[in-house]
Amino acid sequence: MLTCAPAGGTHPAASQACGELSSVAGEVAALSEGSGSCILMYDPVTVTLRGWWQGEEKYFRATYSNSCVLHRQTHAVFDF
Repeated sequence: MLTCAPAGGTHPAASQACGELSSVAGEVAALSEGSGSCILMYDPVTVTLRGWWQGEEKYFRATYSNSCVLHRQTHAVFDF
């Protein structure tokens, strides 16, 4: 669970995740890919986000080839 304004909930990096979401107006798909490299291993991870951002309902679902790629693309948002 993540809440923003103020940052909180059970998310272990709530402040960082809220900051990242704030930079893209709550659009997870708009987060820029982070630096670093990941191994080429196919171990798919599917994530889902459902909630509200400044009164607008948001839904995001994506499958990444492995958890490293997930974290490189979504940063702290799914870092739990």
